[in-house]
Amino acid sequence: MPVGWVAALSRVDVAGLLAEQIVGNDLPEVWQTAKRLLAAGLDRRAAFTQLALAFTPVLLNAVAGDMDLDRASYLARLERLPMPTTAQFVVALLDVARAQGPLEAAELDRLAAEGLGVSNDDPVIQEMLDQLAERLADEGGPLALLAGGGPPGIDVMAYAEARALDLDDEGSMAAAMADPLVLDAVLHEGGWFDRFLAERGPLLPADEAPLAQTWTLVDRSVYEVLDVDAGNAVRVRDERTAGR
Repeated sequence: MPVGWVAALSRVDVAGLLAEQIVGNDLPEVWQTAKRLLAAGLDRRAAFTQLALAFTPVLLNAVAGDMDLDRASYLARLERLPMPTTAQFVVALLDVARAQGPLEAAELDRLAAEGLGVSNDDPVIQEMLDQLAERLADEGGPLALLAGGGPPGIDVMAYAEARALDLDDEGSMAAAMADPLVLDAVLHEGGWFDRFLAERGPLLPADEAPLAQTWTLVDRSVYEVLDVDAGNAVRVRDERTAGR
């Protein structure tokens, strides 16, 4: 492949390039790998995602270095498929954090990768872990909450399990952990917002501190809409208190 052609890849979507590889003759291993993944039980979308996991880092390295695709590296990555998905890593990271408590980031990555049968020394795996850590370990994120302790009985994973549609499906658990409602419930019903006010309240501006305190005084509820007068009023019933 000429260098100029490789440099142009930066302007083309990965999906389109993979599609060309599947139907073309230059890299028959791509279609062979796709068939192997499908035979292993992955659906077409999951199989395509796996191919992208193998191809993307090789493509980016070629573009960054203005060089040909490293075919040997690409084929080696294809042979390692299937690799754990992002959803599987989310669950693995949270499981380790829940079981082990606060850990150094490198050890957390190692244990999560080990639990999934891969090595966190693999550049693809490490890139995925770095991106997940940035998202999950932000202040207020799931890993930060799990590692930070809190009032007795407060367990972020328990809230996610209650929210998940299927506890045996990694994708369902990952979606639950990413659902704002889960962390919102932990903050409110779980008492984490009270902890925030106790620790950070004195740092809030004078006009914001009292307002934040009032938020803790109102219990949330679920309301049934009984009647709607468009443009004028809505009549509802509080399912928690049966009030209207």
